[in-house]
Amino acid sequence: MEINQLVALRIKEIRTNQGITCQAMADDLGITIGSYSAIENGKVQITLERLHHIGQILKMPTIAFLLEGALNYTLNVSHGERAINASTYNNYQDKEMADAFRSAMQLLHKVESKLNM
Repeated sequence: MEINQLVALRIKEIRTNQGITCQAMADDLGITIGSYSAIENGKVQITLERLHHIGQILKMPTIAFLLEGALNYTLNVSHGERAINASTYNNYQDKEMADAFRSAMQLLHKVESKLNM
């Protein structure tokens, strides 16, 4: 199975588990129901930007659509003697863990922007 089809299946699985309709997703994405249906059926190449937007709507990290099963995320960020605590998040379906991962990624982006100053 192609990666595009696997991503499409994950989107549909997560959306249905959350009880969100295709029409609601299409509305939130600003596209037609037909266009959204094509995404979930793997008939279009989904962009990373679109996948990120879908993740925001479903309140899931983008990576949750790329792999199936429980995932482990470990973040280790250090710069010289300064370090952000390493954290491990063990289940992308656990909203609390997904929120914690999202927060950690936001912190990582802040650190990155400060380092690039």
